[in-house]
Amino acid sequence: MKITIRDITEAKRTDEGGAAATNGITRIEDQGRKRTVMVIDGIRQPLAHLAELIRKNGYRVLHVGRGKDALERLNTDEVALLVSGANLVDMAGSLFYLQVMSLSPDTVKFMIAPTSDLLSAAHIIHSGYVTRYLTGTWNDEKTLDAVKDGIRQYELHKESKACLTIIMSRTQRLRALADELHKSGAETEKKAY
Repeated sequence: MKITIRDITEAKRTDEGGAAATNGITRIEDQGRKRTVMVIDGIRQPLAHLAELIRKNGYRVLHVGRGKDALERLNTDEVALLVSGANLVDMAGSLFYLQVMSLSPDTVKFMIAPTSDLLSAAHIIHSGYVTRYLTGTWNDEKTLDAVKDGIRQYELHKESKACLTIIMSRTQRLRALADELHKSGAETEKKAY
């Protein structure tokens, strides 16, 4: 059985006896809402072209130049996809990605690095900090397909978290009802004897 966004929305409306219980769940695909992609320029990889390409294709783009600025924005903005080089102007890529993991664990992380920077990239990739690695030379169409895939991955992750929240809430309600039924059955049994 496939659970859709409509099912999640309906479940929010009907939880708690019809009261509007959100359980922290937000609608995943709001009409007209653009997903945010953060592009961070690295030391050897200026990504202004990539930021403009993503913006032209309907995404909201946060284009920052330093890791510190990116971390500050992650505290205030919901970022679906982060694209960065292996090393940043003000910090090592591995330290940056480690901090991103704790600040915004749901954000999908892509790394673009030239083939000459593979040593730095290899540590970050093997640590599991990034979802996808793109070489420094790219084709616009393939890069946009990768961005779309990253956004889809983010949305699916958010949707599955929302479904899990609903399942946990309903499981708690079922346990409470089972306990109530058990107590009521025990009391009925006592009265019968």
